[in-house]
Amino acid sequence: MQAFETTKSCLLRLTGGSPRGMHGDSSLAWMGHYRAGLPRGVCWVALLGGGWMVGRVDQAGAFTGTDIAFLYPDLRTALVGDWREGRLVDGRAATIKGLEEVQGVMVPTFTLTDTTNSYERWISTDTRLLNPPHLRDPYESRLVEVADSGVEGGGEGLYARRDIPAGTLIAYYNGIRMVKAQHSPYRDTGYAIFVEWEERGKKAGDHMDLPPELHSSAAYTATLAHKLNHSFIPNSEWSNAEHPCFGLVPSVTTFLEVRAGEELTVNYALDMEHAPPWYLDCWERHSSITN
Repeated sequence: MQAFETTKSCLLRLTGGSPRGMHGDSSLAWMGHYRAGLPRGVCWVALLGGGWMVGRVDQAGAFTGTDIAFLYPDLRTALVGDWREGRLVDGRAATIKGLEEVQGVMVPTFTLTDTTNSYERWISTDTRLLNPPHLRDPYESRLVEVADSGVEGGGEGLYARRDIPAGTLIAYYNGIRMVKAQHSPYRDTGYAIFVEWEERGKKAGDHMDLPPELHSSAAYTATLAHKLNHSFIPNSEWSNAEHPCFGLVPSVTTFLEVRAGEELTVNYALDMEHAPPWYLDCWERHSSITN
């Protein structure tokens, strides 16, 4: 986590009076300069989930250009490349190489870690995913990996590749997108999820589902949140994030410290009246232990 702490401390050590925007919870939301009512020069914009857009904005104050970056929540991993009005056109995986303070704003430089694979904005439709099925998210690939689950009947599970602090976003969920009134074209496989989580355990709004042919890691590894198995004593919870390729998606964030090699779990928070038999059996076992 040294790179994260270094980048974070540099961002907070701004001088020169550059404007900063703050969220209601006093967290940093925006950094840069304004001229004639518009952002100018290099600006930073915080996104839902802990990511940042950073780069030199155009005359309209938009992230348009060939050297714009999406910086993941670790403040180390990035997608750098061509953006148009904040939308990814052609990006490459990279890591932060350095930070230089210019007129009170930290300007990052990057080192490409993959010059072969290109990332784009692949917003799924209500019938199919548009992204390459095995083009791994560069941030996820540093934190988690798939292996046989230790949960009884769990099939594949998701494991920590390194020690992960509490409060760390670890995985993204991608699937077909359906508005609230739509029904999934698949039978109830247990992979459907609401896009936005109002608070822990409560769901609302549009939803997503993963096509059955993509459930196995042999068929799909671009995102891995669907690989977390259920537990009534989990170490992670559902969250939301803006992803540069997939838009607003469900995500998973640890709320306990997780050690390298430990399986990651989340409470599926299913409605007991409509829950499948395996979920009810799991609840019965959990209740017998806790009582």
